This record gives sequence, C-alpha cells and structure tokens, in this order.
Amino acid sequence: MDLLFLDLTMPDVSGFEVLASLQADGIRFPIIVISADVQRASQDRARALGARAFLPKPISVDKIKVLIEHLRREGKL
Repeated sequence: MDLLFLDLTMPDVSGFEVLASLQADGIRFPIIVISADVQRASQDRARALGARAFLPKPISVDKIKVLIEHLRREGKL
C-alpha cells in the first residue's frame, strides 16, 4: 500500500498545490498531512483536496501508529 505524508509548507510548492495536482491527475492513495499550520480552514481545505487525515506538528511515532490503525478500522487505508 502506498501512503504519503505531506507537509503544507515547503520551499518551492505548497502542500495544497501538491494535493490539487494529485487530485487533478486522478492519483488516489492515502495522504496524511503533517503541518504546524493547525488552522481549521487549512485542515478543511486539505481534506477537501483529498487528505485522509491531518496531524499537527510536532508528531511522534506513537501518534502516527494510532492514526494509521484508526484509518484502517474506518476503511480509509
């Protein structure tokens, strides 16, 4: 299974642009956004562009494990 962890703030392109490009190209695999931008509007926009989940920075391996198990149970992975 492919899984992408994506930050919203990157030097040359925003995570929103990556999400929109993947969506426009019909590329469908689970994407988890990890970002320090925790505004509700950013989370909603990321989900609208196809992100399955949003984790605020800083993150830990334990948080990722819990999220992945949760998404599996919901059938989103």
